[in-house]
Amino acid sequence: MTNSSRFYFYEHQHKGEQYLNALEAAGFERVPPSEADFALLDHESGHFGMGFASELGYFAERRVPIFTYPHTARPGFVYDLHKHWPYTRAKFVHSPGFKEVLESLECPVPIEVVGWPYSEIKPFEKREPGKKLKVLFGPIHPNANGWLCPWYCETNTRMLQLLLNTPDIDLTIRYFHRLEEQGLWHCDKATYVQAEPDGSTKEIEEADVVIGAFTFAYLALAMGKPTIMIGELTRPHAGNKPWNVRWSLNWEKYFENTCFTYNGELYFDQPEKFRKILEQSLDPTDEVINWREKFIGRPFDAGLFIEKLKIHLEKEQQWPSSQKVIVSIWSTQRVPSTLSLGNMRVND
Repeated sequence: MTNSSRFYFYEHQHKGEQYLNALEAAGFERVPPSEADFALLDHESGHFGMGFASELGYFAERRVPIFTYPHTARPGFVYDLHKHWPYTRAKFVHSPGFKEVLESLECPVPIEVVGWPYSEIKPFEKREPGKKLKVLFGPIHPNANGWLCPWYCETNTRMLQLLLNTPDIDLTIRYFHRLEEQGLWHCDKATYVQAEPDGSTKEIEEADVVIGAFTFAYLALAMGKPTIMIGELTRPHAGNKPWNVRWSLNWEKYFENTCFTYNGELYFDQPEKFRKILEQSLDPTDEVINWREKFIGRPFDAGLFIEKLKIHLEKEQQWPSSQKVIVSIWSTQRVPSTLSLGNMRVND
């Protein structure tokens, strides 16, 4: 076994915090890319899914093993924007359902389930129906540059309109960036909380029902909150400008598998029926419980992660025959050997 004790870590929001903590607690040392024995990234995609990330070529030329942790709690997204990078040593994921989706996409590398890293996993809370409900709405948020595709803006707009027309609720809106960038506006019927993508669960814990998209909705379910999703009926995609939107290639393979029980978009024009759906969601069905077990899974197991990592570091790896790895015409500029920890990729 080689002494692979130094690692480069790409930090995407709070998503990799538990992985980083586990590595440092096990005695591994975080270093710049040029000093790394292995790398842990959130995915292999280039900017907004266009080609592969330039650091893949940098590490492959130096025979540095690459591992990934999930960029998002949502299975399929990011990993279905192009063909798989074949030189990743292994992918770490949080749930059996996430692994199942990657397998349906014919992922050619080992996939290890090591548990849910974003929060506690709490028992489902049951609320007494018939009372005024505290509803938390987490809209689909814009990219870092403030752009959000028009169809997601429309989803946010129509969801807010539906909530404003739904009787007997106290509405809180938790949002990133500027309201107008995501199709929303200020109104007297709602309380607004401007937040950061830091994994905070404060507003989730205070709510009776959570309405949201993607990681935020998964987080609410992990916290035991009745949840209604949005955004699940649109084909997954990435992009921060109209001209660079890239769509998932194989959504049909996993859409039905990943689709959650309650979807707010089905009730945009039916506020009275939607109020009944809110009440119905308060008592989790077997379908909701089984979905959570499959796509949230069990709590993060730091020991299991380190154990699996060490096993994969022991293995021999087949590398590209050429020292010059041409990653993609879409890749960003090649990574210099003097690159520092923080500027390897724009946080998209």
